[in-house]
Amino acid sequence: MTTCRWGVAMGVLGAVMALTGCARSPETTRSVPYLRAHPKALQTLVRWCTADPGHLERLPACINARQAALLNGIGSFQKLPPMAFPALPGRDRAVVHGSAKPTASKR
Repeated sequence: MTTCRWGVAMGVLGAVMALTGCARSPETTRSVPYLRAHPKALQTLVRWCTADPGHLERLPACINARQAALLNGIGSFQKLPPMAFPALPGRDRAVVHGSAKPTASKR
């Protein structure tokens, strides 16, 4: 009977170890500078971390990915070209955000 209990305990332990080994996780924890320099790796890691934030948000890999994404401005307007607005009545050129103010046209 003792041998049977030992076998069952080992079987349960083996099953638990096998199931925990099936969880997909990043192989290594990448640094923030690495993730900023490799946008595809960052995008993949952000997707993986946001798929299950309740369990993954405190992992070092997800913390680094969140910080790198924040610094890179993923999903923000930081990397867009300047906006050009149409010329206003009485002005001789279009206004570009961030450029010098246009001069009024001479009449």
